[in-house]
Amino acid sequence: MAATSRRSRETHAGAIEHFFTVAWPWLAVVVGVALLAVAGTATAIMMMAGSNAAGAAPPPPAPGWKRVVDDRFDGRRIPSHWGLYHGRYGSNSRNCAAPSQDFVQNGRLVLLMSYRRHGVCGSGWYTGGMQVARRFGGVDQTVQVRFRVVATDPAHVYSHRIVPMRWPSDHRHRWYQGEGDYCEGSRLTGCSTFLHHSTAERVAHRHHSLDLSTWHVIKAVQRSHRVKVYVDGRLSWDYRGDATTVPSAFKVTVLQQECPTAGCPSPSRRGETERVEIDYITIDDPR
Repeated sequence: MAATSRRSRETHAGAIEHFFTVAWPWLAVVVGVALLAVAGTATAIMMMAGSNAAGAAPPPPAPGWKRVVDDRFDGRRIPSHWGLYHGRYGSNSRNCAAPSQDFVQNGRLVLLMSYRRHGVCGSGWYTGGMQVARRFGGVDQTVQVRFRVVATDPAHVYSHRIVPMRWPSDHRHRWYQGEGDYCEGSRLTGCSTFLHHSTAERVAHRHHSLDLSTWHVIKAVQRSHRVKVYVDGRLSWDYRGDATTVPSAFKVTVLQQECPTAGCPSPSRRGETERVEIDYITIDDPR
């Protein structure tokens, strides 16, 4: 019995020694790889979450371009080179904008649609909107905006948004000749690019499907009668125009929120709001 017990102890001791000298290093490698995989997955998740947060830095200008506007809204006020909409404007008789509907909050520019009991247009729905100073306009330009839409009741309270737009400000062209609406629409399931030209009814367009309740970057590049629209860095539309369809009209960048064509929301929804939140906007000129 004593001899058997000694052999058993020797066998157990040998097994333990084998585990720590042979098996343990391999087990450590396997566990280490697993931990790295978990860490990598966690990092990827964090990166994805970060991509849906405000405060991202805009990419630098492309070769051959120079940045003339770089607004990240880190301060407390809207930069002075933006002129704020105030009062009614022509796209819809029900529209009414007020400077109170445009403000900077938590590092974001906000265009707010809300019901107000008092204002320049009386009681009703008010929206935000603004236009960059003429000195930052041009014919060929690149404009990019990172934004999302936050609505408390998107089924009933929503605006008609154009973010961004380039509006003709050129006595040689009528208002529609050269207007570029790069992400226009009312719903959260996407937006469309509209390029207006020769007559008010003539337009080239392309739809972009995306969830506007999350952050996205819309980038529009006009150069030599050609317009490229990128969504989150990917080319979504490459429109090769000419002097008629993409005229050489001087344009200025606009951010616009207004009531839909069918009308403003019901006053019974006055407690609801829609916010267009803009993380950054940049404007580049050709060198």
